[in-house]
Amino acid sequence: MDVTTLAFGPNGTARAHRGGHREHVNFDGIADLLLHFRARETGIVCGHKCATLTGELLDGQPFEGTDLIQTVGCDSNLRTIFPRPGEDRLQRLESGPGPTPQRKW
Repeated sequence: MDVTTLAFGPNGTARAHRGGHREHVNFDGIADLLLHFRARETGIVCGHKCATLTGELLDGQPFEGTDLIQTVGCDSNLRTIFPRPGEDRLQRLESGPGPTPQRKW
């Protein structure tokens, strides 16, 4: 596939890095291509059940692949699964009567 043509998620986000890297992830003995995308830019929000990758093969033929996903870490309004810039990435839980929040890992 032509990695320069890849787009991921509802917003069609381009790769975050050049190229990607190879790693065995499914134990079939063949190195898999791993690519990274900027999560906030994908357009994936709480409740989405699938995500799609589109692109072109080296001969220019388009392709599309879709798989099931599960969104986690949603805020209480179910708007986004990613914290806003500057926000703590850990979920905070109130502990007892004191004002000190605890972090849930």
